[in-house]
Amino acid sequence: LVCLAGYFQLNATTCKKCPRGEFLSAKGGKQGSKHECIRCPGNSSTSSEASTSFDACKCTEGFRMSSAGFCEACPAGKFSLRASSVCHDCIAGTISSSSMSSTCAACGRGTF
Repeated sequence: LVCLAGYFQLNATTCKKCPRGEFLSAKGGKQGSKHECIRCPGNSSTSSEASTSFDACKCTEGFRMSSAGFCEACPAGKFSLRASSVCHDCIAGTISSSSMSSTCAACGRGTF
């Protein structure tokens, strides 16, 4: 039994999808070799099961892809949505008071 990319061989007759957050780019996979599915780097995941490449790993909200190819936290005052390569500034009248933010909240009354 040869499994398609994105699948690993569960037993002699069954291929199973790599779980969300993991990928497998090559066909094949030995029996019981779930570990052939490769986990996405920290703070990233795939959007679905059976992913077939590292490119399917996208940074989670509050993180951006660095030039070195890993996800780094957005600093306080900035935010990012899933799969973003940049951290955006909060608009006037809003703030993200901590790092790893996916949204900005309205400033308190009397502040800006």
